[in-house]
Formats: sequence, C-alpha cells, structure tokens
Amino acid sequence: MKFFSFKAWQSEQLSLIEEESKKYAEEFETIQSFINNDFLDVYYENHGFHDFCIKSIDFRDSHNIIIEIYRNKNNHFWSTKKTYFIQYLNVTEFKINYWNSDKLPSMQIGRDIEWGYDEFSKDTNTLRHSILTSSGKEISISFQNIGIVCA
Repeated sequence: MKFFSFKAWQSEQLSLIEEESKKYAEEFETIQSFINNDFLDVYYENHGFHDFCIKSIDFRDSHNIIIEIYRNKNNHFWSTKKTYFIQYLNVTEFKINYWNSDKLPSMQIGRDIEWGYDEFSKDTNTLRHSILTSSGKEISISFQNIGIVCA
C-alpha cells in the first residue's frame, strides 16, 4: 500500500493515521471518477468498509472475483448486521502479501478477517484495490470494473 501502513494502524498513532488519510484523500480525488458510482455510494455510506469482516473470497473464474463482507452489528458505527458482495470484474491480478494466488479455487476463510484500511490506485488500463487487514496482510486486486450487491 502506498499511503496506509500496518505499523501506524497497529500502534494506533492517530497523528500518523490522520496524515496518511489526508495524503490518500488527495490521491483518491483523482481516481474516484473511474470507479462505479453505485459502488462508491455504498462505499461512502459504510465508511470505506472500515472494520467490516471479510467472510469469503470466491474465484468465479480466472477473471472475476467476489469478496463477501459484512458489518458486525456490535460495531460502534451500526446497529444492524449487513452483508455485501463486492464484484471485481476483468481481474488481471490477485495477490495476498505479494503471493500470486490467482489459480486458487473458491475458499472460505477459516476466521473472518477484519478489513482495516484500503486504497484505490490507477494504472494505465486497470484499477487496483489494496486492502490492509487486521492481521497485517494486504489483499491486492487489479481489475477493470467493480460492482456491489447487498444481500
């Protein structure tokens, strides 16, 4: 990830997290016009999915990935549980901690992983979504289009 660091999150250094957030917000302003508006509406409404849990990653085929996420009703932002399916279309790369795992079958994650901070970036022909998890792992997906469905 370019802006957010696990070190800052783990140490809970609020000044460093605020500094990273400010820098990323400037970058995101230049990228958001390339992201599906329906996705952005849900993304903003749910505080960028911060503190959501990742329940599963489904490799539909070699070019489409669906990540199931949910918000826990015990979270300080919400009073109800809600589930979403993020659809990454025309995926060109999928990595966890830079380990290329694009040929794995659908998998259930043994223990739900907390979604921490995330960043979008843009290359010439693709967008990249990087997600920093509570365990310090980074999930990175390069794609051409993104969608979201509420369960």
